[in-house]
Amino acid sequence: MKKTTLLFAMVLIASSAFAGHSTGKQSVEIISTKRDIFYFKVSHEFSGATVEVLAADGSILMTDTVHHTKSLIDFYFELPGLYTIRMTKGGQQWVFTYEKVSESPFLEVDTKEALTLN
Repeated sequence: MKKTTLLFAMVLIASSAFAGHSTGKQSVEIISTKRDIFYFKVSHEFSGATVEVLAADGSILMTDTVHHTKSLIDFYFELPGLYTIRMTKGGQQWVFTYEKVSESPFLEVDTKEALTLN
C-alpha cells in the first residue's frame, strides 16, 4: 500500500511539473549576445518568422526568414552602435536591442553586405 501511495504521489508531482512548462513557453529566447553575435532560439511555431535588423536611425540593414530553431546574427563587421532586431510572424512581434561596443576590424566593409543570419 505504501508503494502504491508513493508511486501515485510521484506521478502527481511529475505531471504538475510538465504542465507548468508547457504553459510558460516563450516563442523567442536569447541564448547569447557575446563576441558581436546575437544568438537566439525560437519555438517551432515561430519558425518562418521575418527578422529585420535596424540601425539606430531606423534604416533596415537586413531582412531574412528564420528557418532553424537556433540562429544567430553576426555583428562582427558592423560599426559600433545600437541596433534593433525585430522578429514578426502573424500577429506576434518581438523586439530586441543589441549594442555593439567593439570596433569593426574592417571599417571599409559595406554594412548592408556584412549582416547575415545563420
